[in-house]
Amino acid sequence: MVLTKMIKLLQVCSGFIKADTGEELVFRKPSKLILLKEIIEEIGDKKIIIWNQFRCNVDMIATLCRYLKIGYVTYDGRISHNIRAMCVKRFQENKDCRVFIGQVQTGGLGINLTAASYVIYYTNTYSLAMRLQSEDRAHRIGQKNKVTYIDLIAKKSIDESLIKVLRKKKNFSYKLIDNIEDII
Repeated sequence: MVLTKMIKLLQVCSGFIKADTGEELVFRKPSKLILLKEIIEEIGDKKIIIWNQFRCNVDMIATLCRYLKIGYVTYDGRISHNIRAMCVKRFQENKDCRVFIGQVQTGGLGINLTAASYVIYYTNTYSLAMRLQSEDRAHRIGQKNKVTYIDLIAKKSIDESLIKVLRKKKNFSYKLIDNIEDII
């Protein structure tokens, strides 16, 4: 029950709620989507990776990109492995494809997204490993750009708690590694 409630709160923060019937109810003007629009416009022609947790957010962000007339690819669990490789290639090589919209659970491993200059987390996950893997997608051999990371966080919400938990996990893991190195 607690996990379900936390997921529902994350959905609300990201602009929709999945009803018990399975229907996804999107809010009229999700504040994160409005903020994302402003950030994308401010970034200009640089390439952007937008990570999120929910398929509904992939669709919402894709709709925003169509509205802004920006080339994009989507990368989530609905896309076959063959198409995924084509999406990565398009983002990497096509200058008109500026946005990679990915579901962190699907795209966190094994892909190279070095064309990006910005990585935006529309929603996060509690998994530090997933977060670090998704960050690493932009930091591979061949990266020539300075990469800026942006977390979209609703104030006084589960978003803030989630970021605090991720930071604590990261700090703990670094301390643990330092202590192991001292012992060895």
